[in-house]
Amino acid sequence: MGPGSVAPGAPVTAAQCVSYVITCNAVTTPNNKVIQIGVDQIIGQALAGPSMAGRSLSATVVCNGDGVLEGVDVVTGNRVTLTNAYCSVAN
Repeated sequence: MGPGSVAPGAPVTAAQCVSYVITCNAVTTPNNKVIQIGVDQIIGQALAGPSMAGRSLSATVVCNGDGVLEGVDVVTGNRVTLTNAYCSVAN
């Protein structure tokens, strides 16, 4: 897992569910490794990435009508629900 952060955004529903911005910091050593924002430890799903070497990434997740966090999988373009996200760094 790589370095990153999560910051709350503004409420997006009447129930005051907020959005969150997930950021994965650029990994510049060694060799400017490629990163992506993964979803629930599921291979083949990502909220952002892969990045160009040495660049950070960010993705926004929001609460859906059921109060569950969801984002868009950049691999398929489909909406996905999630319980966690993580910064993945290439070996």
